[in-house]
Amino acid sequence: SFFPFLFAYAETMPVNVETCRMKGLEAQKQGSLDEAITYFSKALSIDPNRPDLYNDIGVVYEAQGNAYQATRYYYEAINLDKKYLPAYSNLALLCQRQGNLAKAAEFFRKRIELGDPSDPWTKDAVEQLRILGKTFPQEKRWLDAYEAKLLERRAKVLEAKLKEQQDQFLADRLLKAEKYVA
Repeated sequence: SFFPFLFAYAETMPVNVETCRMKGLEAQKQGSLDEAITYFSKALSIDPNRPDLYNDIGVVYEAQGNAYQATRYYYEAINLDKKYLPAYSNLALLCQRQGNLAKAAEFFRKRIELGDPSDPWTKDAVEQLRILGKTFPQEKRWLDAYEAKLLERRAKVLEAKLKEQQDQFLADRLLKAEKYVA
């Protein structure tokens, strides 16, 4: 029969990390959470050094209501890459939903420290930490200092641009004056 040949062929087809991850994301989107975990796990078996895969599995476990496993996988993502930002956001939000506000504040702060201030997720973390700052004064003080540093940096950038424009203006005026004198 023709079908056994197809099965043998399908099992020998090369499987790569991205294919498994895409299938996992699709299964997740369709609500097939166990299938998503299977695909993400297969991807991890191919490349266990991908923090995004651990984070993906954590998201699925969280969607299943398994906060313990979700936390475990988020931490694993961070252990692989201390600068992997999505895991900090996910841990912060999970802790916040569980009522562990001190831990949530810790993860929001880390997300802010490592993130680009213009990134929407960083901005969201700032807003979440601002809310938590009402409960935790030390977080409000930290956030105030962070925002003061940002303003200081922006002021320096604007100052440099202004000086550049002033220098250009003076150079243009000098050139005009030299032409006028000549």
